[in-house]
Amino acid sequence: MTADLGPDATRILARTVARLVQGQIAEARGAQPGQDPIEHYLAVLAEKTGALIGTACRLGAELSGADPLAVRAVTEFGERVGVAFQLADDLLDIAEDPAVSGKVPGTDLREGVRTLPVLYLLRRGGPDAEVVDRVLDADTPDEGEGSQALEVLRGSEAFEEARRAARDQLELANRSLARLPATPVRDALEQVAERVLDRDR
Repeated sequence: MTADLGPDATRILARTVARLVQGQIAEARGAQPGQDPIEHYLAVLAEKTGALIGTACRLGAELSGADPLAVRAVTEFGERVGVAFQLADDLLDIAEDPAVSGKVPGTDLREGVRTLPVLYLLRRGGPDAEVVDRVLDADTPDEGEGSQALEVLRGSEAFEEARRAARDQLELANRSLARLPATPVRDALEQVAERVLDRDR
């Protein structure tokens, strides 16, 4: 499909696929010695979802004939929204009704995935971190311990810290849009950003 849009669009998408693959490899390898796990995790999200949404916005802008400043603004917007979307997924996996998130609460946790709220909690240490760590390291987590770990995460400052990180990404996304003139398109993109953290609206 992209080939029909010309060599520039194909080149942009090819580079995006390369970023996606690099992000997937980095995720599979995990944080390397001396690398901050939180910085590593956020970089993975930027390479995967951020790159994909950013490219969707970029191609839409370029192919519609937008000027370079507008293209850059919506690309930055898309990358930030993509990261925020994944951070919101981290929160939904812990806190929300499956009807909203489409996932059974705690799926990431029971699969040993260290999402942002989990990483923040582990960095803080203490008894709560030990509860969560046991579930992460278990081959088949005990259902009671899994529920306890979820409760710990839901009531933790780490959960709120992760929510603030998602909001920060959305604020940066909206700052990018602020460089554009007020139009129905900008309004629509702002509404997309508003719904990233509140998907049942």
